Formats: sequence, C-alpha cells, structure tokens
Amino acid sequence: MKKIAKFFVVLLMTILLLTEPFTGVAVQAAEFDPGLELHSEAVALINLDTGVTVYTKNGNARMEPASVTKIVVAMMLLEHVQDDISRLHNINITVRPYIIDELYGTNSSLSGLVKNETLTAEQMIHCLMIPSGNDAAMAIADYLGNGDISAFVDQMNARVAELGCTNTHFSNPHGLHDEDHYTSANDMAKIIQHILSSSYADKFMSICTTKAYVLGPSNVRKKNMTVYSTNNMHLSSSKYYYRYTQGIKTGSTPEAGYCLATTAFNPNVNYRYLCVTFGAPMTDDAGKRLDNGAMIDHKALYQWAFSKLVYKNLLAGKTAVKQIGLNFCWDTDSMLLVPESDFSALVPSHITPDSIVLIPNDDVPESVDAPVQAGQVLGTANVTYAGMVLGTVNLVADTGAEASQLLLLKAQAIQMLQSVWLKVGLIAVAVLLAAYIIISIVHNARRKKRRRNANRGR
Repeated sequence: MKKIAKFFVVLLMTILLLTEPFTGVAVQAAEFDPGLELHSEAVALINLDTGVTVYTKNGNARMEPASVTKIVVAMMLLEHVQDDISRLHNINITVRPYIIDELYGTNSSLSGLVKNETLTAEQMIHCLMIPSGNDAAMAIADYLGNGDISAFVDQMNARVAELGCTNTHFSNPHGLHDEDHYTSANDMAKIIQHILSSSYADKFMSICTTKAYVLGPSNVRKKNMTVYSTNNMHLSSSKYYYRYTQGIKTGSTPEAGYCLATTAFNPNVNYRYLCVTFGAPMTDDAGKRLDNGAMIDHKALYQWAFSKLVYKNLLAGKTAVKQIGLNFCWDTDSMLLVPESDFSALVPSHITPDSIVLIPNDDVPESVDAPVQAGQVLGTANVTYAGMVLGTVNLVADTGAEASQLLLLKAQAIQMLQSVWLKVGLIAVAVLLAAYIIISIVHNARRKKRRRNANRGR
C-alpha cells in the first residue's frame, strides 16, 4: 500500500513540475502621455538605464530619415575596424570625382571635400557626423562597398535586418529623398541602442558630441578647414540649446521634414534618455520656413521625462493577490498567491503603491494539487495603475503544503471508479458472468434430462 501511495505522490509532483509556468522577472510595459503638442509625426523616447520606452507616437510608421541615415553609415565604418578604433587613423579614403559630380546641384549638406582628396577614416567619419557631409557619406560608402555604393547600401539593409529592424529600407547612404528610403522611430532607436551597447560606443558618442572639428591639410588642400556641428541643441548661443543634450544626428529634407536623434543625461536625477523624431514640418502652408520643431520637441520631451518620471518600487510587501483551491491537503483546502518579487518601474512621480492594482492573468489556476512548495510559481499578474498595465509579475504560493496520501488514494479510487474503461470492463464482466450463468443453467438442465431418459430405459 505504501509503495502505491508513493507512486501517486511522485506522479503528481512530476505533473506539477512539467506544467509549472515560466519563471521570469518583473517587466515594465507602460508608456505615458506627456501631454505635449509635438511637431514631429513620429517619436520614440526611451530610458536607457532601464531600456523602457516611456513614450511613442507612430513609433512603427515608415518615415524618411533624411541625414539621420548617416548613423548607420558611421556604425558600418566603426564595425569595419573590428574593435580596433586606432585603425581609423590608418585607413585612407579617397573622394572619387564621380561623388562630387553626383552631388552637384542637389543643394544638400556637404563637408567641403573636393575631388581626389584623401582623408583618413578618422577624419572622414567626423565629416560625416558633424557637418552632416553627404560627400563624406558617399566616400565612405564607396570605400566599404569596394567601389560599388549600391553594394554598400545592400550591406546597410542586411545589417539593420540583423538588428531586428522590420520597417527600414535604405536606398542611399546620405538620406536624400527617395520613395524607397525609410525607417521608423522605433527601428532607429533600436539601431542606436545597439551602438550605445557596443565596444565603440564611447568613440561614436565622442564624435557625435563634437561641436567643431579641424581638418588638417590634405593631398589637395594646403590649409586647415574647420567643420561645425549641425546640432544647435549643443550651442549655448542657440534658442534650441539644452545643456543635457549629447549628440547624435540631425537631418532634414523638404520631403522628410526635420529629423533628429539625440541622447540626454541629467546628473541631478541620474537618468539618461534617447529620443528619435521624424517628420516635423519645415514650412507652413504658405511656404514660410518654420523653426526646427524636432529640436523643440526633444527639449520638451526631455524636460518632461526628467521632471516627471521617477523609478520607484510599487509593490509594498507580500500582499495576497488571490486565493485558489488546494487539493489533496489534509489541513486546508485553499492557498494564497503573492507577488514573487518587488516591482519597480519608471512612472510619473505622483503614482504611489497604494494606487497600484494587481490583476491575476488567465494562467492562474482555480486550484492546484498538493504537494506545493512555498514560492512555487503558479501564474502571473498584471501590475496596473488607473487601468494601464505597467508590467507583469509572477505569482507564487505564500506557503508550502504537503499532500495527504490518504486523500491521494481516495482521489485515485474515485477517478478509477469514474473511469469509462472501468465501467466498460465491469459491464463486460457482468455480461460474461450472465452468459456463464445462462450457459450453466442450460447445461445443467440438459444433463438432468439425459439422466431422466436413462432411468426410464432401465
């Protein structure tokens, strides 16, 4: 009997382990409305310390990125040197004449390079990112594509696809208008986050935050030449100035509007954010030039995030979330579920733990079978505020519960009695027994008849 009881206990524990929910960490999922009237059509604002996207607007919409495209060109060049940043000083890149000819008359941003000029990759990447030189973009693409810019653009598309970008396709390395040249705010944010987590992140940011860069004499130029940043958020004399801004890249064309990617770090709150915006209009309906709405948006979004969002613990203690049934336990027939761990999130500063509601998900069972261990994951719950899901936490058993072997055996017996096959078997036995009885009766009757006939014959 004891061996049978042990068998059923082991069987039930195995089933529980196989069906146990996935144990994960608490995850934040909420976005908040800053209540701002933004100029940009597409926005992604991400807290880089937590990886949480705190606000998006048309985040997956396909938008023309203009010169923000050059972020990918810079990434490709930095990856080309394979973690040895010093190689940038040893690689020479020549501006082939066709590059200057192709850009002539486009009225696009240039860094002042001339035909047949040779610069180091270090100089060229500064010309690419600081004055947003389309000439530098073409020269780098020509070099990395082994003389075939189209081949390099194919490499760009393949690389961003590897990074998980699903709404991005490039047709050129500089960002001039093309119907088939687009990305999304979320995709570009994903690309930048990859760069910022890479081994060359410091080099990339040092280039992006440079306000002015001096090019020494070259093979065709005898004098120094200084190039200046197009990002006026760095300039204290500009109306767009925001002192916490760090990089990254501006962009604008009549078709794309004002585009911008920046980061900002505020040491007072010790947070760092990434913001990507596309599609702020350059002109009004009358054709009048407008202020740079992208830079205005970035400043407003950063001010909102730094002043209103804080990272705080929203679950105070092991508060019971739900009571579920408990089977095969002699002492009790119910069990309390509590959060597995604390839950912290970036939220508006006015939100307190008292305003948080935990709502169990459908993966929480109505009952479980003993034995159950204290802390065993039995489902998940959404952490909500005012109907908004902030994230998800695991729900665990508040206490352990041993199984009663007697109740297990009883349940097994009931299950066996309720089994369809058992019923079929009993019916079959009954039929066979009835058949046996009938056959026996008939056989006995015939035997008695033969005896009577035999006696008469004497």
